[in-house]
Amino acid sequence: MKVIVGLGNPGMQYARTRHNAGFLVLDRIAAQVGGVQWRRRQRGKMAEAGQGVLLVKPQTYMNLSGDCVLQVSRVRRIPASGFVIVLDDMDLEPGRIRVRSSGGSAGHKGMQSIIDRLGTSEIARVRVGIGHPPTGVDPVEWVLQRPFGEELECLKMGTGLAAEAALSVIRDGIELAMNRYNRTPTGLAGA
Repeated sequence: MKVIVGLGNPGMQYARTRHNAGFLVLDRIAAQVGGVQWRRRQRGKMAEAGQGVLLVKPQTYMNLSGDCVLQVSRVRRIPASGFVIVLDDMDLEPGRIRVRSSGGSAGHKGMQSIIDRLGTSEIARVRVGIGHPPTGVDPVEWVLQRPFGEELECLKMGTGLAAEAALSVIRDGIELAMNRYNRTPTGLAGA
C-alpha cells in the first residue's frame, strides 16, 4: 500500500485556505476516483482510492501532522518510502508545483513534524505553490487566508497538477514524476 498525505488544518474556518492546499489536492484525487468514503482513523481522515492507495488528511492541526503519519506508518506497517506528502509552499508561485524525493522542511512545520516523527527526511513530497505574502503581511496570516480571483484560479490549476503528480509518484516512480512535473517553469506536464 502507498499513502498520499495531504497537509492542512481541520475545521471549516481553515477550509480552502492557502495552508490547506494538501487537503484540496486529496479532494481532487477523491473526486477523480469517485465513490470515496472518508473515515476517521489514526488521528486522521482516511479513504481508499483504489489500487492500493490510501488518502490521509491529518486531523491533528498542521504542526502535529507527524503524529497522524507515524500512527498510519505503525498500524499499517508502511515505511517512510511508502508515503507521498502534499503540502503548500510559499517559495513557489500559485499554479506551480515541485516534486522532490527528499529534503528538509523548508520551514514548513507540518513537514518538519513528519520528518521528526518518522526519523528521516527521505520522504517523497509534492509542493504546491501559494506564493509569498505581500509586504507587511504576516506569513502566518497569509497562509490562513483564502485566495480569490486570479490567484484562486492559479491555485486550482496547481492543485490539479499536484493531484496528477502525487498519483504519478505512486504509479510511475519518483524519478519519472520529477522529470515530468519539474521540467518546466509552470510545472505543466505537457509544456
